[in-house]
This record gives sequence, C-alpha cells and structure tokens, in this order.
Amino acid sequence: MLRPTAGGAVRRGQRTARGRGMGAVGRAGDSSRGGRSLPRARPGAAGRRGGLAPFPERSPARAGGAAAAAPATPEWPRARERWRGLPAPPNALIGREHETAELQAWLREPHARLLTLLGLPGVGKTRLALATAEALAAHFEDGVELVALAPVHDPELVVSTIARALGVQDLGGRPLLDTLAAYLRERHLLLVLDNFEHLLSAAPRVADLLAAAPALHVLVTSRAPLHLYGEHEYPVPPLALPDLGQLPPADALARVPAVALFVERARAVRRDFPLTADNAAVVAEVCVRLEGLPLPIELAAARVKVLSPAAILARLERRLELLTGGPRERAARLQTLRASVAWSHELLAEAEQVLFRRLAVFAGGWTLEAAEGICGDWGGTLPEGRGILRASRRVPGVGGQGSEVPDPRPLAPDSPLLELLARLVDQSLVLAE
Repeated sequence: MLRPTAGGAVRRGQRTARGRGMGAVGRAGDSSRGGRSLPRARPGAAGRRGGLAPFPERSPARAGGAAAAAPATPEWPRARERWRGLPAPPNALIGREHETAELQAWLREPHARLLTLLGLPGVGKTRLALATAEALAAHFEDGVELVALAPVHDPELVVSTIARALGVQDLGGRPLLDTLAAYLRERHLLLVLDNFEHLLSAAPRVADLLAAAPALHVLVTSRAPLHLYGEHEYPVPPLALPDLGQLPPADALARVPAVALFVERARAVRRDFPLTADNAAVVAEVCVRLEGLPLPIELAAARVKVLSPAAILARLERRLELLTGGPRERAARLQTLRASVAWSHELLAEAEQVLFRRLAVFAGGWTLEAAEGICGDWGGTLPEGRGILRASRRVPGVGGQGSEVPDPRPLAPDSPLLELLARLVDQSLVLAE
C-alpha cells in the first residue's frame, strides 16, 4: 500500500498534490543563522584520543606563557574565536525523547559517520538535529559545528559555506576543498548540515570530506537522502497521537505528545487556554486530523486567539487557508502550510510533479496497481516529447526567484512509473507501507 505522507493539504479537485503537511521544529525551525559551534570541557593531553591534534592555543607553549612558535601555514581558526554555542531553543522540545536517544546512540558509533534526518520542511528535522548535537557536544573532542544551508541556492557554494562556518579561509594556492579537508583531517567533530535538499548535487563533496577526515561525523537534515555510500537514513516520524476510540482523561491526554504540543502553543497566544473534559476530545481530533505533524499543529493552535477548538476542527477541510501566520523569524516555507507544500513541489523534477499531481486524486492510500491505472496513458513509462522531462530542477530563491540546477538523478525518457514512485518516496512525499 502506498499513500501520501502525513498531513495531506489539498482535497480532491485542487491542483496541488496532497502531500505531507509538514511537522514543526518548534521555534528553532529553519536555522538560517550561519555556522555555530558548541564548546565543551577539553581533556588534557593524556586524555585525548590518539592522533587528534590539539587546537593551537591549547599547546604547551601557550599554556605555559612562553612565546609560541610561528604558526604553520595555513593557520587554522582558534577555538576561542569559534566556540559561540548552538542557537538556544526558545521553548521545550516535545515528544522527541526516543528519537534523540536513538540518534545519540547511532552517532556515538565510530562507523555511523553520515546520518541523514529525512522529511519535508517543518517535520522537526532541524530541531531534532540541534537537540541531538547539543547532547553529543561532550562526546566530540572538537565540538559541534552547525552549517545553515537554507540561504544557499548554488550547490557550488556548499564547500565555501562550510569553510566559512568553520572559520577556514581560502588561501588561493590550492582548491578550497583540499584546504577544508586538511583542516578536518585530525579533528573529532560533529558537522551538522542543515537543509540540504535543494543542494543534492553537492553531496559528493560531503563524501570527499568524510574520506579525508576519519574522525569526522556528519548529521544532515534534508527532504531527500544524499545517496552516498555509508549513509544512514532516519525518517523523522510524526508525534505520537491519542486513540480517539479510547481517550484518557484530560490530564492524561495532555501528556500525549501531539496534544501537549497543541496545548503549549495555544497557551503561548492565549495564556488561559484550558484543556478540559469539554474540549479535550475536539483537541485530540484536531491533532489526529493533522496526523501528528508539528507544523500544522502549531499553526492550528495559534488560531485559538480567535477560534474555539471546535471551530478549528470544522475549518480543517480548507486547511491551506486556515494554517497560516507562522513565526516571522522562520523561513517563509515554514510560515504557512501552503508555502511548505509549494517548496516541496518546486524541488521536484517536472516528471515527478506530473505524477505528484495525478496522485492527488486519491483521498488516502493507494496500491501500485491503482497508480498505474491513473497513469495508463503513460503505458508504464514516461512519454517522450511531451515537455515533462528534463535533467534539471528549479531551486526556489528569495522573493520567489529561483535558478535551474542539474538534477543529481536525471530521468531517462523511458523511466518507469515504479522509478518515479520510488523518487517520490525518496523525496518524503509518498510513504510505502
């Protein structure tokens, strides 16, 4: 059975596909604040891992106050200039205890060096990655570095963006990738690459860095996997939901993660919002209708300023108009449900967009045979000469502008429907069960 991923936004008759309604990342959402690092108490030389070089200012000569030897070329950025901390979350991370524990255990393994958190904008990838990185700061001797890629619209700029976040300068005498690899070679570091989905053709550069730096670990957030050898994929799940057939009392229901998120965000805009025996079932149904996805739950909860929970529930049939008005500091794609769906649609190749829109006729799940039925005019393959195939896709930019970038997995004219469906699964738009 195949079905659109949770939180379908568009009903039958609308031309935008019914896709995942996007989960929320709390207020940390889209981390477009540039690279940041998290300090930790560093052990003495005897307590260090073998082969990991100390930072320049921690050398014995500097520690003893003696004049230090002239720095080698290149001179790497000093730790005290880079240890500024990860962005502090403005509110609690709700319902992700299991995921953060699982991700920490995974990243502590020496061979799990590339881990990708998958899902659409707002599903909670960035917030989960930041919580995991903060918890692991003491494990990585050279700390944690955050690189925000959302503002980057050219895959060719990924290496320079990482270098700038780490404080590594382009010396001009050799490729910047080589300089960056040399900097990372002996560092035990967790590198968080946030929002990679529109830059997938730059994924091989991540592989180059991992090959050059044996103690480097990379945690990626992306709508789609990087498809690199050794990559571990981690789809971020929705929040846990109550069973509408057996609802607990209101005080117990308030501890169910999806409901807890709704209540917390509702009280942020209406301090006296109560969860009572009278409205608990309605709030629970709102969360279930939004399929446990944090972003639509947060946007719905903000409407309690003007609507009762029952009125919110009644308006979910037109959720694109209802679920708007997200926090201003978030990226535009995280401020409304419509923008989130549009961002995901824009990142698809044209053939994928065509299939995505055709699949919108299904109100719920479907089988492969049913999908083949609505694409019968394709005869199981994509036709040539209809203008729906290309080897590039449009990357959304600021102010609605965008640019064409090479598709890292271009479609051949005879690509079968199964391959297209697999690519929609990769893009987190379809869930195979």
